[in-house]
Amino acid sequence: ETRTALKMSASQLVRRMVLAFFGISVMYLLETTAMAFIPVSLVSFLLYAAGILTIILGCLFLKEGMDVMKALSILIVFGGIGVMFASNAGGGNLRGIVLALLAGSGYSFYIFLTKKWSVPAGLPTLCHLFLFGTLFLGVQLAASGSLVGLRASHLPWIVALAIVPTMGGFYFTNKALSYGPAG
Repeated sequence: ETRTALKMSASQLVRRMVLAFFGISVMYLLETTAMAFIPVSLVSFLLYAAGILTIILGCLFLKEGMDVMKALSILIVFGGIGVMFASNAGGGNLRGIVLALLAGSGYSFYIFLTKKWSVPAGLPTLCHLFLFGTLFLGVQLAASGSLVGLRASHLPWIVALAIVPTMGGFYFTNKALSYGPAG
């Protein structure tokens, strides 16, 4: 039964690869790189502020429509950005800000495409995403020369980070997309 659940067509395979590229590779690579230039709090905020793109894509291509709550959320995000920069909590340079916004845009494309392609939420989808995401990030990690600093003692922490926030986050994001609009 597990083998059957993991089988898919060539187009489904390509779609899972595209989703892993945007949702895992683009998001994580650019998010962690942005943290070298701006505070983590600003990276996190800008990452999810880029979700405005998800609302726009949903309205334009998924016919989700703009409602009062979506418009209000966009205004609140811009208000939050204004407050962060007015209080100098942003404290970041342009390179870090652009990287964080691009990371969020990658995640927005992931959410939009998951909804557009009606990708099912569940363990098989999660396995495919993390298989391809691991391959994409592994190539980037190897190319950066960062593998040299990894130790066996790091493995439990890496596994914990992979399972709890990452896999849990993607699983619940996919599940939520199966119940509501992308925006």
